[in-house]
Amino acid sequence: MRLQWQDDEGCQIKGSKVCNMSVQSILDQFPSMQGCVCAWEEQLCASLQMLTTQCNQRPVQQRRAAPLIDWQYSNLRGRAFDGAGSCLKQTAACIHDEVCNKHLVPLVQACPAERCNSSRCQQATRLFYGGMPYRIAEMLVLCSCEPEDEDCLHLKNVLHSGTCGDETVTCQEGLGLCLGNRHCREQLQAFRAKCWSAEDGQCSEDDYRRDECISKMDPALILGGEVQCKMAFLATVGTALQHPCTCRGLYHEDLQKCNLLHDILHNRSHFRK
Repeated sequence: MRLQWQDDEGCQIKGSKVCNMSVQSILDQFPSMQGCVCAWEEQLCASLQMLTTQCNQRPVQQRRAAPLIDWQYSNLRGRAFDGAGSCLKQTAACIHDEVCNKHLVPLVQACPAERCNSSRCQQATRLFYGGMPYRIAEMLVLCSCEPEDEDCLHLKNVLHSGTCGDETVTCQEGLGLCLGNRHCREQLQAFRAKCWSAEDGQCSEDDYRRDECISKMDPALILGGEVQCKMAFLATVGTALQHPCTCRGLYHEDLQKCNLLHDILHNRSHFRK
């Protein structure tokens, strides 16, 4: 395995035979790798400590902008999502795909665990999924993990939350943050309109603020198997609606509302139909 500069692509890892590190862990552990793109041939890898010194990166102003690679060239385009993929497996598929890899790296760089900038991370998450074909976004956003698989859960958080720090809010606080942002409000309204039937009643902005709308969003009635509903849900990734939230410390009606919000926004099994 060797590191080398490509005129258009920056520093790349070439010829890897053993690689088992996520893009996130590489960037966390080896700051000198910031801006590099992994081109791995296999999934297994041990350590990059001896390799980072081989990558003498050029100053930012001397680098040529990497060409925008159209998703039409991605090998993932024809991949069918079966609703059962683990986030570890789906992330590996993205890393091994040249196009998906190059779009994933800016997301990982924008969402480091340390020096977290939440707004920058959310924006990068929206950009990552915004131009992505629906089937590929579905593959990544609806992936799952076993509760005891910490590596998988870490990748799931990177792919799904659009956040990078350890801050956790209540689900009501997350909703409040969303209602305070025009873009997020629009995504919430679209999600409500596409994922529940008209007979269940539509909601105005004032309805959300008075909590009258959320109580009508019955998880049992989500149209999660319909493409338009899934697309509306995918569009919420990178907004405050997908910020990790908790119901700890809440009681009675507050706890009931919080559990409802958590089920609607964070239970992806509703959309794996």
